[in-house]
Amino acid sequence: MAEPQIKDQRGWAPVDTGYLDNPKMLDVLDASGTAALMHLASVLYCAQHLTDGHIAPGIARRKVGGTKDDDRLLIDAGMWHEPGHDCPTCEQPEPNKVYVHDFLQHNRTAAKAKRASERASKAAKERWERQRAEQDTPTDATRMPDALHPAMLGDDSSNAEREKERKREGGGSRRTPSRPLPESWTPSPSHIEKCSKERIDLDHEAEKFRNNALAKDMRYANWDRAFTNWLSRDWVKRTSAGLDPMKDW
Repeated sequence: MAEPQIKDQRGWAPVDTGYLDNPKMLDVLDASGTAALMHLASVLYCAQHLTDGHIAPGIARRKVGGTKDDDRLLIDAGMWHEPGHDCPTCEQPEPNKVYVHDFLQHNRTAAKAKRASERASKAAKERWERQRAEQDTPTDATRMPDALHPAMLGDDSSNAEREKERKREGGGSRRTPSRPLPESWTPSPSHIEKCSKERIDLDHEAEKFRNNALAKDMRYANWDRAFTNWLSRDWVKRTSAGLDPMKDW
C-alpha cells in the first residue's frame, strides 16, 4: 500500500515527557516493545500526513517491524480504536484503518494545520516581494546614465555608438569604408514617410543629426541607415511628442 505524500515537511507532534510512564503504555511495553514503537509511529505519521488520527495498521507495522499481534495489543489496551468502538471522545476510524486514541485532544486538526501553513506561505511571499521591490528600485546612480541625452555623452559613448552601428551594418567586417557625413546628404523619401507617420519634426532632427555627426567627427558606411536608427531612438520620439528628454526621461 503506497503511503500518501507528505503534506508538511515541518510537521510536528507533541509527545508528553511521561509518555512511556502512562499506565496503558507500561502494560504494552511489558508485552511488546515493538507495539509501543508502533503507537509512537502512528502518532507521528498522523501528525505528519495530517490524517486527523486515522492510520492503516500496516503502515505502523512496516515502520518498526511490528506484527498483527501488536495491532491487537494496542487495540485491546485502548490506544488504537478499530471500527465500531465505543470510546465517547474519539471518531470512528475510516475503512480498513484504526484511530489513534485522543489524537485530536493533543494535536491540531488538518484544517488548522493547513491554515497555519497558508498563512506562513503568504507571509513568506510578501517578504520576498518586498525584498524584490527594494532590489528593483533604481538608485540615483543607476538612473543617471539613462537620464543623459545622447548629445551630452562623451567620446566613450560616441565610440560605443559607432561600434554598434558598425556591427549592425557589417556584422563585424566592413563591406563599405566608413566616411564622414557628405555635405550633400539629405533625408531620404523613406525618412520623410517615417517622420510623417510618427509625427516627428524631420527638419529639426536632421539638423541635430548633422550637428552631432560633425561635432563628433563620426564615420558611417551608410548614412541613410544611421539616420534611420537615429529616428528610431526613444528620446527622438519623446521630443516629437512634446516631452523634454532631459526632464521627463
